[in-house]
Amino acid sequence: MVKFLVALLILLNGMNQWHVIIASSSSCSAGLSQKDGLVAKLLLERERDQNINYIKNRLDYFEGAGREFLETLTTAIFGRIDELSYKIDELLSRVEQLGDCCNGSSPADNCSMGCADVIFLVDGSGSIGATDFAEEINFVADLIDSLPSDVHSGVIVFSSNVEDMYSLTNNPSLATIRSLNYPGGGTSIGNAITVAIDEFTMNGRSGCVDHLIVLTDGISGDDVTLPSTDARTSGIITYSIGIGGRVDQAELLLIAGHHSRLFNASISSLRLLHNDITNGICNSSHTNLTIPPFQVRLVGGTTEYEGRVEVRYHGIWGTVCDDYWDLNDASVVCRELGYEGAESALTGAYFGQGSGAIWLDNLFCTGTEDSIANCSSSGFGIHSCGHYEDAGVVCIPPPAPVRLQNGTFPYEGRVEVLYNDTWGTVCDDYWDFNDAEVVCRELDFPGVVHVFGGAYYGEGSGPILLDDVQCNGSEASLLNCSSNGFFVHNCGHYEDAGVRCQQPIRLVNGSEHGGIVEIFYRGTWGSICYNSWDMADADVVCRELGYAGARKAFAYRSGYSPPIKDYINCNGSESSIMECPYTRYTGYCSYYAEVSCIPPVRLTNGSTPYEGRLEVMYSGEWGTVCDNGFDLIDANVVCKELGYTSAERIATPGAFGFGSGPILLEDVDCNKFHTSILECPSSNNSCSHMNDVGIHCSAPFRLASGSNYYSGIVEIYYGGWGHVCSNGWDVIDGDVLCRELGFPGLQSAYGYSYRRGTGRPILNYVSCTGNESSILDCYAQHNPSYCSYSAEVICQPSIRLVNGDMPNQGRLEVSYNGEWGTVCANEWDLIDADVVCKTLGYPGVEDTFMSGEFGTGNRTILIDGVDCSGNETSLLDCPSEGYYRYNCLHDQTVGVQCSEFELASGPILLDGVDCSGNETFFFDCPSNGYNNNNCSHDQDVEIKCQGRVRLVGGNDTYSGEVEVFYQGYWSDICSYSWDYRDADVVCRELGYSGAMAAYVYRSYYSYTALSNVYCTGNESSLLDCPARYNSYCSSKAGVTCIPPLRLSGGNEKREGRLEIQYAGIWGTVCANEWDLIDADVVCKELGYPGVEDTFMSDEFGTGNGPILIDGVECSGNETSFFDCPSNEYNTNNCSHDQDVGIKCFERIRLVNGASFYSGKVEVYYNGAWESICTNGWDMMDADVVCRELGFHGAMRTLTNDFYEGYTYSLFTSVGCSGHEESLFDCSKSYFEYCYYKAGVTCIPPIRLAGGNTANEGRVEIKYDGEWGTVCNNGWDVTDAVAVCKELGQPGAEKAVTSGDFGPGSGPIFLDEVDCSENETSFFNCPSNGYYNNTCSHSQDVGVICSPKVRLVNGPNNYTGDVEVFYDGSWGSVCSYGWDLTDANVVCRELGFDGAKEASNIYRGYRRYALSYPYCNGTELSILDCNHQYNVYCSYQATLSCNVIRLVNGSSPGEGRLE
Repeated sequence: MVKFLVALLILLNGMNQWHVIIASSSSCSAGLSQKDGLVAKLLLERERDQNINYIKNRLDYFEGAGREFLETLTTAIFGRIDELSYKIDELLSRVEQLGDCCNGSSPADNCSMGCADVIFLVDGSGSIGATDFAEEINFVADLIDSLPSDVHSGVIVFSSNVEDMYSLTNNPSLATIRSLNYPGGGTSIGNAITVAIDEFTMNGRSGCVDHLIVLTDGISGDDVTLPSTDARTSGIITYSIGIGGRVDQAELLLIAGHHSRLFNASISSLRLLHNDITNGICNSSHTNLTIPPFQVRLVGGTTEYEGRVEVRYHGIWGTVCDDYWDLNDASVVCRELGYEGAESALTGAYFGQGSGAIWLDNLFCTGTEDSIANCSSSGFGIHSCGHYEDAGVVCIPPPAPVRLQNGTFPYEGRVEVLYNDTWGTVCDDYWDFNDAEVVCRELDFPGVVHVFGGAYYGEGSGPILLDDVQCNGSEASLLNCSSNGFFVHNCGHYEDAGVRCQQPIRLVNGSEHGGIVEIFYRGTWGSICYNSWDMADADVVCRELGYAGARKAFAYRSGYSPPIKDYINCNGSESSIMECPYTRYTGYCSYYAEVSCIPPVRLTNGSTPYEGRLEVMYSGEWGTVCDNGFDLIDANVVCKELGYTSAERIATPGAFGFGSGPILLEDVDCNKFHTSILECPSSNNSCSHMNDVGIHCSAPFRLASGSNYYSGIVEIYYGGWGHVCSNGWDVIDGDVLCRELGFPGLQSAYGYSYRRGTGRPILNYVSCTGNESSILDCYAQHNPSYCSYSAEVICQPSIRLVNGDMPNQGRLEVSYNGEWGTVCANEWDLIDADVVCKTLGYPGVEDTFMSGEFGTGNRTILIDGVDCSGNETSLLDCPSEGYYRYNCLHDQTVGVQCSEFELASGPILLDGVDCSGNETFFFDCPSNGYNNNNCSHDQDVEIKCQGRVRLVGGNDTYSGEVEVFYQGYWSDICSYSWDYRDADVVCRELGYSGAMAAYVYRSYYSYTALSNVYCTGNESSLLDCPARYNSYCSSKAGVTCIPPLRLSGGNEKREGRLEIQYAGIWGTVCANEWDLIDADVVCKELGYPGVEDTFMSDEFGTGNGPILIDGVECSGNETSFFDCPSNEYNTNNCSHDQDVGIKCFERIRLVNGASFYSGKVEVYYNGAWESICTNGWDMMDADVVCRELGFHGAMRTLTNDFYEGYTYSLFTSVGCSGHEESLFDCSKSYFEYCYYKAGVTCIPPIRLAGGNTANEGRVEIKYDGEWGTVCNNGWDVTDAVAVCKELGQPGAEKAVTSGDFGPGSGPIFLDEVDCSENETSFFNCPSNGYYNNTCSHSQDVGVICSPKVRLVNGPNNYTGDVEVFYDGSWGSVCSYGWDLTDANVVCRELGFDGAKEASNIYRGYRRYALSYPYCNGTELSILDCNHQYNVYCSYQATLSCNVIRLVNGSSPGEGRLE
């Protein structure tokens, strides 16, 4: 009943708003009849009578105030019904009067204009002049006279000043139509159009098209967007005629809706438009167009082609909900409104919230429909939305009446304008920067670069439309500028004007050839969201900017301007990013698109990206540069252009090979102001490729704040120095970096140094495979907004002393390109040797040797002619002949002996000192007396005291709680402010190369010697650091130092080739006398429970350093491997094929679980197994544990399964990034009490192979390190369910027994498997036992599991919200990082051919199971992609999969339909 009353009220209120204006004299039939009114009245009265009885019957259920209120309300409602009934009676008489008017039986003065087919809106403002107004009216009268007799006409005069409005009364030109003046006047074009619409909607004439002709000479100053849109959605065809030069062309275009109905004329030339207007009216006035019952409009946008989508249904306007709103739906709307298509589909009430009805929800258009009324939906009025979900669109705007032709890029070309559906050129007379500025702005470019005349972009072929154009630069359109008028010129096409506008794309906040992508769109610069950003998109950007292409596409954490576009989807062939499909930015963007472009200069054939033969690109071809006149200034320009800080040196000709293309440049002469070598003066060349120049640029990486040249914080140069985040940093990443910096390899990498490098973070979550030549080739997250700590490394030094009796002496060897070699003695002297010693950390040189005194070695001679100045920080910084360029033999190999202590220079005071040992002070000892000696300084006494710092209570010799010797006692250090810099000083003081971690130990409240220690990291002793003495606290400082032994070359951290460090050099151990006892000492020193196996024949590959020790014979009681007896260092007759290898027992295990891959996590520490608190325990921590145990990863965390009361645990607040090799590499706190202990369920050693998706395949299990199959005897769906649940799938769909997934190739492990429904693990199911079967691989079983991904809330099975089965339950996927590649993986996992669309929908701020998926497209499951767990966000990832395709066609648009 209420709906009926509301609808009737709207109808009646609309019918009462009639205006008595001017009526035509022609006869017509009324659109509303008495019958219509009577029917409405009868319906109303019937509704009233039925509801009176219904409500009265229900009132008996209420008592007291409730009944009284309802009776009052009912009386009011029925009173309103009676009032409405009276209004209908009143309206019936008005309908009868209207019928008399249109039939000609009533005086015209009393008639409404409700019968009109054509209405003229005439500018009647006093500013137009009385004579000109008369001309307007004469033009209108002529038009009316020339129309067919059955076309009904009317005239409305409007003005911004009603008092200053010309009158139509008794106007002789309109006498034939008996017109009256519009008594109310009008206040603007917009209001006048609204008045006209009201009249048209009353005429009720079928078979007619309503026409509105607007004549104006000025700018209205009001918003005509909504009235003009309403006119078109009401079926009215509108013409706009601009009179004179004051009109606003953009406003006229909004009114007309299309260029073909927009005219410009002077008063005197109005009559030239007579035929165009009358033909337009007559050709469409009898085409049986009627106002449709369903209409669409856009509201709330800044232009007519964008806004909130509203539809009119049964006469009532309402909105559309954004559930599943996508570009297909938006395209249908836009084409329905007469546009070419949609640019963007917007959600979340982007254009503001509507009011009233929500007519449509869950709209699903295919994109081919003529109207959204024909699309699939929930049905009219059926929805579950609020107006905060109102859908919006941005349609492809109608083309501007100006274009640029024949240019290379869209932003340049010959200027052409559109007039009366004809394109023509503009003559260059008076053509200047102001004119070009208007053109560029009208075409939405940022500004002008150059103005051209003389047909610079070629001669046009159509008419010359404009000449003597003179803009002031502020006009909205070129057509608004002063000119001779259309077709008035004295030019030829050789004078066609042209323009080059500024590119609507730029790179900001980056390096020389890269940065955040910004585009100029609708008058402003903005960034692009990273969603779906890929190399195809980046390539288009770079080519548009003049580069050869893109080097990399990546993301920046925060934009420098508001995002404008999202989900860019280029195919790579576009000439501009503006040509690529996209989605309008919808309110959320976590990362912004960034590119690195291929510059027109490159370095080739080098061992690193920043060295090589110099090549430049010219006219699409790469060529070399001749070295004539080429100097460091030129090289600096090249290196800076490539994004490096500077040039280190110029290589000798041919050092990087000889080129094969053209030699493009010679005698290059750059200065420091040039930004590209192609800008520098040069000459034609007369060189050969023997003169090809090569350059060594400074590396874009450096090690900062280290204790020596081969260690420190990892910093990267990207438009300025920044640092690499510690998240995910590991030994593989560190090794790539060290090799890139020219070191032989890595000593140690640590990701939680508690220090931060220079500038902003550049890289995060670096993940190398180990095969990369540069850290820049590794996967990484670029430009994170913040990270706590920086990555650090200690590389293997690139110089060493070998074959000496002491660590401070030996043959000098250097490393280059992974090869160790010797140094020749030509030009060698003590200055060179002093640089070597200081590089190695000694105070200076004691002696040097030039004749192979420490052995000649059998290595390559790498360097000759070294000539250091003495100020260099490394021998490799000294000038030389270059690598592999020498003129000597091995008997000239250099040797060095460094001094351990600096040689004294003062007097020698004492000699003959003879202490007994009981003296309190040294000065109490007997001696010869002061200055009584015959010694020289080479006899100076040297003493090495026991250190004042030690480690206690650790799991090994290089870790533990720190103690200092203070005031005669050993004492703890309080952990307040304790960090990595403090730990690093401690470790170096103890003789280690540095610290691996700084720890906090929980203890009882007690005295400590030191507190609040603040080391800079450069001190030689902890007691040199500022600190507070004599404090009390309950947490003590601890460290783990970088141990002098390691396992290398293994697949896991607990196995590998044994390597030890001696005198700063890493080397191997020979297998002579080696046994399990020796290996057990090593494992325990490394923190493992013991040895699992040992190997004596290069099981883990051969080492490439020296063989340091042989004949090791440990007893098993040693606390350190270095306490074991052995031969002297470097004394052996072994080869590297005897290198020792070790495999230790795991130092992490699972206990008390339902299966061997599930349980409470325990870690081995200081000789005992300890638990972990659940504080902060998550899937990333669990994943590290499972991978460390040899499983593929974690399936779920166990946080409430192991209650042990309030008891001690070793670790708490574990914070893994997910990339660590071991749980011990993760950040954590030590020694905490808690109730619940952490556990995991790992992905079991069972897999599906040979399937098309991740959910199906041949069942394979892993046993004794080998994968094998299961035989089909007794196999059924219960067994299949056990397998699927073991794999973390929701369940099983089918048990396969016929080898559908192909035969396996390994052993057949199990047969006669007989699981029950209650099994906790497939491995607990009864069977014949391993290897006990007589099967063949043709009997291999398989399963089809229910997928771990599903679509929900969609209109069909291939569209909806994406959910994943995670940690034993279903959870949503957040749209952060969601793109088409990720959607493709999901669709293929669900059995579809791929994804049609990836989108998102607002679902409220909550926790989502999975976020930031980063798929490469080859994964079988979304869970195989890089991702994050448990992220809070507001937008749900959605998609639509492909369900149809065309195959075997010769083009994408044809083929067999499947």
